[in-house]
Amino acid sequence: MQRGNILEKLHTNEDAQRAAIDHARKALGRIILGKNEQITLALACLLARGHLLIEDLPGLGKTMLAQALARVLGLSFQRIQFTSDLLPADIIGVSVFRQNRGEFEFQPGPIFSQLILADEVNRATPPGDQIGTFPLPESQLDRFLMRIQMGYPNEDSERELLAGDDRRLMLKDTEAVASPEMLIALQQSVKAVHVSDALIDYIQALVRHTRESADIEIGLSPRGAQALVAAAKSVAFVENHSGAYPDDVQAVFTAIAGHRLKPAGGTRFRSPAELCQHVLDSVAIP
Repeated sequence: MQRGNILEKLHTNEDAQRAAIDHARKALGRIILGKNEQITLALACLLARGHLLIEDLPGLGKTMLAQALARVLGLSFQRIQFTSDLLPADIIGVSVFRQNRGEFEFQPGPIFSQLILADEVNRATPPGDQIGTFPLPESQLDRFLMRIQMGYPNEDSERELLAGDDRRLMLKDTEAVASPEMLIALQQSVKAVHVSDALIDYIQALVRHTRESADIEIGLSPRGAQALVAAAKSVAFVENHSGAYPDDVQAVFTAIAGHRLKPAGGTRFRSPAELCQHVLDSVAIP
């Protein structure tokens, strides 16, 4: 049998895809300790072909999560540091003149990698704001399918982190459990996850509540509603559900809606998570 036919059979085999997902989650869990929810959401975001915004304090594993995702899934990885002096050539690459050949040779930049970390994308620009960061505007936030926060590790995870092996060394020793071709096959399988009419009704009810609630100034847009469907299907696939269910919608709701909703001035809810939970508590599950 030709190698191409073997790969095609592997990538369309449900058992092989299931094994790849399970192995990927386990491998990520050994590197990113005590963050199963974040791992599931990050993996689901990638399978849904979305961009992921990771926000939190320095040193909590944001970069490690991105590197681990690329390593485990067999993807090339590059990091772009959004410093104030970043130039287009730092992203797309440059053409270098080779004198011995008398011609230019293109040196690809990091944008040509398969998984890219845009680090400190909200870094302030010079000359007035040379230090610090700024909040991303709604128009940019809406381009991210999901937003997650890493948070501090629990006590057991932190103890294992302190007493165990260096995570950077573990990352180097971690073998890929998938490939770019497998990832494309997984993304196609996510698209095929069943979504019932009743679940669409539930999602529409949630979206409608965000637009009508006195606690919310700006509710979810149609693109936000589409993101909710796509993410619910992806999480359902990662969790090996027979279709997308209300539990899957609830599992992704804060990651999808938290950065898209604008709270009203007099709301009693102090964080995006509280506001999103209020929406979930206000809408009946079908």
